[in-house]
Amino acid sequence: MEAIHLKTVDPVGQALLRLASVQGLELSWDRFEALQPQDGFVRTGLSCAFGCMQGPCRIDPFGRGAKAGVCGLDRDGMVAANLLRLCLDGAIESGADAAPAAAAMLRRPQASVTAMLRLALRLAEGVVAKAQDGSGSHAFEVGYGILAPAPAIGVAGTIAADTAAGLAGTRAVSLGSWALVNGALLPFACTSGEAELTLVSQRISTLVAGPDADPGLLALARRLGIPLGLEGSRQPHPAAPASDAGIEAGQVGKGVVHFGAEAVAGALKGNRKPIALFGGFDTPHQSLGWLPTEVAPALMGDGCTVVAWGDAALWMAKAGLADGAHESPAVLVGPQAGAVQVVQAAGSGGIKGACFAGLRDSRDVALALGLALHGVRVLVATPLPVWGSKAVMATLKDVLAASGGSLTQVDKPIGADEIRAWFNE
Repeated sequence: MEAIHLKTVDPVGQALLRLASVQGLELSWDRFEALQPQDGFVRTGLSCAFGCMQGPCRIDPFGRGAKAGVCGLDRDGMVAANLLRLCLDGAIESGADAAPAAAAMLRRPQASVTAMLRLALRLAEGVVAKAQDGSGSHAFEVGYGILAPAPAIGVAGTIAADTAAGLAGTRAVSLGSWALVNGALLPFACTSGEAELTLVSQRISTLVAGPDADPGLLALARRLGIPLGLEGSRQPHPAAPASDAGIEAGQVGKGVVHFGAEAVAGALKGNRKPIALFGGFDTPHQSLGWLPTEVAPALMGDGCTVVAWGDAALWMAKAGLADGAHESPAVLVGPQAGAVQVVQAAGSGGIKGACFAGLRDSRDVALALGLALHGVRVLVATPLPVWGSKAVMATLKDVLAASGGSLTQVDKPIGADEIRAWFNE
């Protein structure tokens, strides 16, 4: 645990990491480290996306081993198919159109690289069109200090309407999910990447988890004896003795998030500064909270209006960067459609760039591509699986440039200074 500061910037989170280590609890960081080095074939897009069952096939990125799959698919086709597969998964998650066409194209590797990339971008456009977050502006609080008064019911993932109704009148907190109960956002005990640490605190007495909650979170709850589900009770179960990890001294930040095109447009009304879109979700590739709390103040100092979404928005709120008392507070928007609605409200010409600090799922990949198709400069701060083919990268660059946008590729996670320099190019 000597590199604990590389896992999260939050002092309380660091204390909870130490506590988990003492107790021998396995967390996401432990699983991430056990997976190193991660599969380079998948990272570069050179692990076949087709399900023909003749493989699995992988192509040597250095040209010393296999140069094609069993069927004869070359590296360019393999990388293009992987990007198409990611966009297809994102479209399925979003309920966007054209998924059957993509599924047919991925049945057998006969389509050209250009055809696969164009269909991938078509799917990305559909994901952008389907992105929804709700409507209205909602105030919220975020930080470990929210857990100080008493044990609480923790909510993780997307929960159904009847489950939300069952939480009314209880002391419930969100473990990183944007959950509305009785028309109000639940207070955030943490970001999504900190959810396991919140369980370690022993301040979560019952865990209510949606179908998209991480399995590791459910396993940890069982290990700690935390009941799962409401179990017919409107009150939390008695918690184990709370850990002494500085929860009482944990900082609580405040913010207002804007959901829907009307609310987002209202929040940006009168803005005369260039807009820097900076958002995304926690990832173990970076110290949690480092990029949002380093990049956002720098961009504000550069004269930008910072607009954030997802976990990055929560980190900015925790750091006091979204509070109305701040000289130029960050504008916070919905985690799915917010960035799209900012582009619609301000026009691509008013956007200095859009940086995804971390991607949560395939839908985020499609959203990044969709924003670039709308004429926005886009940077993803962690690698996408396209580095295995120069032809795919060149074709993607040309197609996006025709729309006035771009997608900057990185071959490794990048730092705050590099992101700031990219915004100021």
